[in-house]
Amino acid sequence: MAHYTAMKQSMDYAIRVINRIKLSLVPHANNPLVKILVGLYYAYFQNFLSALLPGLDCTAMLALTYDCQCRCVHCSAAGYRDAGKRYLSPEEVTDTIIKLKTLGVSQVYFFGGEPLLSRELPDYIRLAKSLGMLTQLDTNGLLLDEPMIRRLKIAGIDFIGISLDSDKAGEHDRLRGVPGSYERAVAAVKACRKSSVKCFISTYATKEKLRDGTMRELVRLSKGLGARLRILSPIMSGRWFNHNEIILDKEDIGGLKNLLENDAVFWETYAVDNPRAHFFCHAVKKMQFYISAYGDIQPCCFMPLRFGNLREEPLPGIVRRMWTSSLFGRRSNFPDCPLNDKKFRERFCAAADERGLPVTAKGAGGV
Repeated sequence: MAHYTAMKQSMDYAIRVINRIKLSLVPHANNPLVKILVGLYYAYFQNFLSALLPGLDCTAMLALTYDCQCRCVHCSAAGYRDAGKRYLSPEEVTDTIIKLKTLGVSQVYFFGGEPLLSRELPDYIRLAKSLGMLTQLDTNGLLLDEPMIRRLKIAGIDFIGISLDSDKAGEHDRLRGVPGSYERAVAAVKACRKSSVKCFISTYATKEKLRDGTMRELVRLSKGLGARLRILSPIMSGRWFNHNEIILDKEDIGGLKNLLENDAVFWETYAVDNPRAHFFCHAVKKMQFYISAYGDIQPCCFMPLRFGNLREEPLPGIVRRMWTSSLFGRRSNFPDCPLNDKKFRERFCAAADERGLPVTAKGAGGV
């Protein structure tokens, strides 16, 4: 028991040190030496850590709800809401965050739906920070006013992603289904900057937006607001599950990559921020996993394939089973999101619901 306690204390200390280093490097992300060191860490050392213990120094995306004020045409969580299931209770979420720490998770990424609809969110952030983990959330910005930002800052939020689908107010509002959502999202970005809370603008690049100049205008807008721009690929998930036409071709991906700029515009992850960089999937690299609002464990929020439920069995066993499944045993490099890759999708869809609704992986978690 004494040996286990000492090992756990050492792991906790190591994670806290790693997270302090990560935060201290954020202002220097454009430094070539920093980029090389970070790349080497994730290419080699982080894989070694995850081999020792599934979850060690990785990110857990934790969905708090599937309720949302918006009705986005691209919503990846559209099929998740199930009236026959109950969301994780505040007590269960609290217990899950504590278990994530035990697993060695270094960052909790609060997700939805709209996570700000959870009244307990500041308490969850405060708990995760007290346990030495980094915290992040994605939001549509509708509830992210100055009082809320102050509450989140006091709780210890590290990063906030705010969604903008277009540089034009009318188009953004149409895509979100909520009049006035553009102005409130922009105001939220400005308020974060005013409060010195790290934030970025999150958007997605369709063929149309790449070709009609919308993406370049979003780059201009984000720079004007003093925020980095995070670009996501259009992904065959949620309401787009069966829409092959959304997949970016080689020319479109080239156009997306030409938008990338050190310390200003990145593709999915901070490390992919220049035209020569390659797409990087955290889920396939075993650096991230997703916990649904019902407690199901999945590779990521876009891949509706359940490997177990934390209400029914211990979290470490589920994560280990997921990461040793055939889904992760083959190719790991993709030019775009794996769900847009034909061969990966053939393997995945053999186990998935044809409508993109969440299903349990075959064979006790195998694929």
